[in-house]
Amino acid sequence: TLGTLGTGYNMEGGIIIATENNTEVYLNNGTTPAATLNEGQFYRILDADYVQQGTSGHYNIFVRTTKNVYLYQLVSGNSNTKNNGGYNYIPPLNCFLPRKIDEIGLVSEMPLTNTTSGQPTSTFLLKLNIITEAGATVTYSTGGAPITPTAAQGPFPLTGNTNWVTYAISGISGNVTIQSDKAVTAGVNGGYSSAGYGGYFAGFSSVPVISKQTGECAPGIILEVDPGYDSYQWYLNGNIIPGATSNTYAPLVGGNYTVRVTMGACQPVVTLA
Repeated sequence: TLGTLGTGYNMEGGIIIATENNTEVYLNNGTTPAATLNEGQFYRILDADYVQQGTSGHYNIFVRTTKNVYLYQLVSGNSNTKNNGGYNYIPPLNCFLPRKIDEIGLVSEMPLTNTTSGQPTSTFLLKLNIITEAGATVTYSTGGAPITPTAAQGPFPLTGNTNWVTYAISGISGNVTIQSDKAVTAGVNGGYSSAGYGGYFAGFSSVPVISKQTGECAPGIILEVDPGYDSYQWYLNGNIIPGATSNTYAPLVGGNYTVRVTMGACQPVVTLA
């Protein structure tokens, strides 16, 4: 998903580069491919592909492909006629992304520009775009107490994917920390005249893996999965183990142990034989 400053003239948008043949590209809730690419070919996303959410002035776009691709968001200044040649690399949405971004440093630092009176000014357009799973409780801070986004800042729906929502927060400065109780990712776009910059902050997804906490054989061994998921259910040879619903389990007998963990919309199974 991409956020935009809304500069117009196709100065923003995106570039999709295919890594495999016969890669279909879908935008928003489209059911017909916007393009079918072969390895190394690209597709240019234009302004018209963004969807305005109500009358908010906030635009976003959902990109879905049938095979792995690279997606880059072009970054503009805040002029309607300028492009700074920069871009953000946009990672895929993943409900095993972290629930906290700590931190996005010095988001408002830009070169100062002299006004006609000779005094420097740092006036520029800056937007923080937050993407998180639907239903999440989200706060952000700039060094002080956590701030809850206003209704005018989100959440906004994401056309084509009801599992995720976006927030758009302008006029922030300093070091930004974002907290959600579900998977979250974020990006910033800023610019002054023809100067501009951006960054995307996704963290690393956490894929659950069963490991040995202590011991060697059952009984006596303790298995564990990373804490922090919404729920756990352990299985022995494919059968539910009643009451085994924490991130650790101490097997009493040998066998094939699996655990199903949930986090938002994700429900992967990890296995230890």
